[in-house]
Amino acid sequence: MISIDLSIRHDDQEPWRPDFTDTIDVTRTGKKVLVAAKTVGTTAITIPLSDLSAPGYAFVKNVGASGNIDFGFNDGSQRSLMTLMPGQFALFPVKAGLTLGAQGSAAGCQLQVIVYEA
Repeated sequence: MISIDLSIRHDDQEPWRPDFTDTIDVTRTGKKVLVAAKTVGTTAITIPLSDLSAPGYAFVKNVGASGNIDFGFNDGSQRSLMTLMPGQFALFPVKAGLTLGAQGSAAGCQLQVIVYEA
């Protein structure tokens, strides 16, 4: 099982927005975890999930000091769902059968990828 905790806190300049906290516990039957450090350039790369019988949740983070990374899935063409600036991350459920993909705004962008088997 993995637990995912999310807290969003606002400063005093945004009193009209309430703070937000939520937790989700994910029961996993699979045991595998894909952990990868990828160097991403201006040519799209694929991140196959074929070693996982059923992907569950993915965590991706732009760990580089410069350069943005367009991230999403790749079905032969890069289909970007988000742009990760340095230090930004995303956590999301992964649909089985997808191949993840990434493309950098410059050579040498650094992407951390962790995908848990469902």
